[in-house]
Amino acid sequence: MLEAVVPAMFLLASGFPVANGVFYYPQSSLWERLDKDHTKTNTYNRYQHLAFLGGVVENMDNYRIEPPGPVLDQVRVVLDLERFDFRKTGARFIAAPQHEESALMKNAVLTFMKNEQGWSWFQIRGGLNVN
Repeated sequence: MLEAVVPAMFLLASGFPVANGVFYYPQSSLWERLDKDHTKTNTYNRYQHLAFLGGVVENMDNYRIEPPGPVLDQVRVVLDLERFDFRKTGARFIAAPQHEESALMKNAVLTFMKNEQGWSWFQIRGGLNVN
């Protein structure tokens, strides 16, 4: 779920795997896909509240890992919603606030499913075998 840690934890408690939420240790498979060179290890090598959110990203990866701000256990991954390869998250579905729907509709790896109660749902096309 983009922008939201608490609703993601409800999904996790219901038995659904999530890419963002509260984690007691770094999710090594996720970070291996997002930080192959381990340049941001000091940012995410901790208990963390992990949140993915849309924003302006000015690099070829179409995402950036932000260092913790005033809340030391929060790790934020800012995504270019139109261009980011969501397969790198390891997720099968994306739930995002409805105001992000138009940007996500332009993403080549997402298929719009529905919007319901302020959330837009997308399926991620393709497998995890990404560069």
